[in-house]
Amino acid sequence: MKKLIPALLIGAAAIAGCKKDDQSSIIGKWKLTKSEIAFADQNGNVYKDTTILNTNTAAYIQFNSNNTGNANVGIGISIGAPNLNDINAGNFTYQLSGSALTVNFAQSSTPVEETVAFSGGELALTNKIHESSGNVTLNGSIVAYYSK
Repeated sequence: MKKLIPALLIGAAAIAGCKKDDQSSIIGKWKLTKSEIAFADQNGNVYKDTTILNTNTAAYIQFNSNNTGNANVGIGISIGAPNLNDINAGNFTYQLSGSALTVNFAQSSTPVEETVAFSGGELALTNKIHESSGNVTLNGSIVAYYSK
């Protein structure tokens, strides 16, 4: 039992340290580099599975140390209405807990739930999508990749 307590304390410190590292790692301005979009229906039929390289140099997301931020998104192409070339998503507040990111945009009452992953100097934000229309249910994800 005496050996278990220090091990638990070291484990707790390591976990607490990881959360702090993730919090400080997200701080800064991130430029959008590409997006991966994948959707399939309830039967597994793939409707969209593509990677789009970003050509819009103004697309970014900024995380500040006081849990606020600003985003200007767009993938540099038009894929119908609306034109996704340049959309100012605006100011937001955020909360990061481990890999779970919750973003509350000022103009929206619904928070956006994202999963955060860091790899080298890259940030990946994954947003799970679930849409139903008539007899079709689409499940998928949009992964946006950013670099500093």
